[in-house]
Amino acid sequence: MKTYPFPSIMTFLLLPVVLSFTDNITGNHPIFVNHLFKISLQSSLLFAETEEPFPSDHSDILNSDLDADDEKELTLSGNESKYNKSIRYKSKNTRLPHVNKTGSMIIQSKETETDLVKLEQQKKEGIETIRKQEAINNKQSVNIIARLLLTNRIPDVRAEAAHSLGRMKRGIKALHRAILTDSFEVRQAAYKSIEKIGSRSSLRYFIKGTGSGDPKIEISSYIGLGKTRTYTGRNLIIKKGIRSRDPNVTSAALDGLGYFNRSADLVVFKKFLESDILEHRTGAIRGLGNHNSSQSLGILLDAMPKNKELEADIIFAIAKKRTLGSTLALLRIMHQTKNENYKAIIERELIYRKAYGRYARVTYKIATIRKNPQVGSTQITRLPNGAVAKIRKVTYKRYKARMNGKVVEDRYYLLQAIERTGKNAGSIVQGWVFGPKIDVMTLKNPESIYSKKNKPREASVSALEDTEDEELLKKINSNPAIEVYDVEEKTKTKPVNEDYIEKDQDEDLDEDDE
Repeated sequence: MKTYPFPSIMTFLLLPVVLSFTDNITGNHPIFVNHLFKISLQSSLLFAETEEPFPSDHSDILNSDLDADDEKELTLSGNESKYNKSIRYKSKNTRLPHVNKTGSMIIQSKETETDLVKLEQQKKEGIETIRKQEAINNKQSVNIIARLLLTNRIPDVRAEAAHSLGRMKRGIKALHRAILTDSFEVRQAAYKSIEKIGSRSSLRYFIKGTGSGDPKIEISSYIGLGKTRTYTGRNLIIKKGIRSRDPNVTSAALDGLGYFNRSADLVVFKKFLESDILEHRTGAIRGLGNHNSSQSLGILLDAMPKNKELEADIIFAIAKKRTLGSTLALLRIMHQTKNENYKAIIERELIYRKAYGRYARVTYKIATIRKNPQVGSTQITRLPNGAVAKIRKVTYKRYKARMNGKVVEDRYYLLQAIERTGKNAGSIVQGWVFGPKIDVMTLKNPESIYSKKNKPREASVSALEDTEDEELLKKINSNPAIEVYDVEEKTKTKPVNEDYIEKDQDEDLDEDDE
């Protein structure tokens, strides 16, 4: 059992009594009180130098809470006396207070450089772990990422874990828990992820998120409400979402409204397409992309000439539809646009869809589609210049007709095209059209370029030259994915007997229109 020096302890205990006594005796002489306080302080510091630190209310912090890695550091100034020594305790793991010259406690508010380096290293390791587990994408990896989301100390790692679960479209319970327990970036990431998943189990979180006041959370909530396809979600979007003062929130509400596939909502999209605010038009285009009706495709095609600055958004909106009409629309845009990047994007999308085969593009000013491959047959619809259709069949028989004062010979082609007028605008119609009015395009499978038939023979390649890649590039460049054939150049044969030549009624109608 350790004993403490009597003078230092008794001085502190009897100091209030002495001060009150000296006030009566000395008549409030501050000099006497000053000397008395210095004597008590010096005796206390002397005891701290020779023995363990004096016991105080913080003795449990300075003694019992120190780990094995903690180090005790004494700092002494050069010309100070032995009584003016400061004792400082420095911990590697915790930010402990230290005692200054006057005996007061000072809290270290800043982390050391070593701590910051460790945090940065832990952040990199955590993100790397998330990416590896996301690549595996099994039940165990989902559990690991969910554990990082709920327990990791670094917010950036937790936010990345939330984004990862959203990309995997799994771990929705962990995302709900993060929304309830975490804050700021992690909540935003969790809302973005449950919006990607679009489960009805997240409905109450989406409803709560619409009134959060955070624009990013509100945007994710309105899109998520659309994906749930619930009556409550649609009412909330119409009554609150599209009337928001924030254009980005309104855009998100229009995006979510498209998932309900209601014909009545097309009027709302048309109204916002005429808005002067760019975000409103962008949201309407995205909403039409989510809308699966055939009328939405026609609205998107009609909006392209008026919104040249939103051409990319319209292309992506049409690409979201997996229908024959959207494929034909993409082919038409690819031939009309002058942007090479858009052409490359559309061609890549067509290859991804495996939309291989033959297509027809109208080169005449108008082409009539008929019910049967003969003159005078019932007219189904008319295709304008530049329209694209899918070729289904070609007649075995050849036909002759007079066009622009010339007699031409060709076959009839059975086409599937998009109806652009009338009640069925945007739907697919089928009929026959005369060959000279179209160009034939062929969309090839690029994998055929890599087939064994197209590989150079080993004997043709020199052993001293590595020209295999060059030969392959030549074949790729000489075999484009889409080829265009001019039908009119192939059918330049003149008729032998003009007595049995029939006129195509399309040309008669065109002359009357002129």
